[in-house]
Amino acid sequence: VIDHRYQRAPKPALVAAIASDPRWELFGIPVLFKRSNNQYYVADGQQRILGMKSSKTPPPEIPAVWFPVDDLADEAAVFVQINEFRKSLTSLEKHKGKIVAEDPATLAIERSVETAGLTVGGNSAAQDARTINAVAALYWVYDRIAEEGLTQTLIVCRDAFEDDSSAFSSHMLRAVGSI
Repeated sequence: VIDHRYQRAPKPALVAAIASDPRWELFGIPVLFKRSNNQYYVADGQQRILGMKSSKTPPPEIPAVWFPVDDLADEAAVFVQINEFRKSLTSLEKHKGKIVAEDPATLAIERSVETAGLTVGGNSAAQDARTINAVAALYWVYDRIAEEGLTQTLIVCRDAFEDDSSAFSSHMLRAVGSI
């Protein structure tokens, strides 16, 4: 059961994506609360559970971890704590992981960056004019105009704004990549 008094609203696009390709290795273990009425309520994993249940061949059971709660207030407090301290991956962390995973799009982006004589950075304190920290913008440009277009975008930014680290800001990359 999903208690929407404190739970987020379902994200239809995410639920549909999970339903279209329900892979256990990406699923993770949902966390549930067991109330005094002996029903289980989702604490963490709502979108994944809804996606699996919406798939063409939903599993008869979904493994989960559960623990009892005293009342609704405790349940909502734990929900907040679970989500308050969770840290999403940054664009750079995703990028580095996708390089190791040999993701084709990420490898194409890396080739474009290297061809332009640049690097994808991470430590803004060590940033120089040839370091790109706007990683999400690289993917945005790549998705619009592919590898060759990204390479040309990076070269234009590099040559037009020599020794200026703002040449590779998200706004600049998206603007030049849209021309």
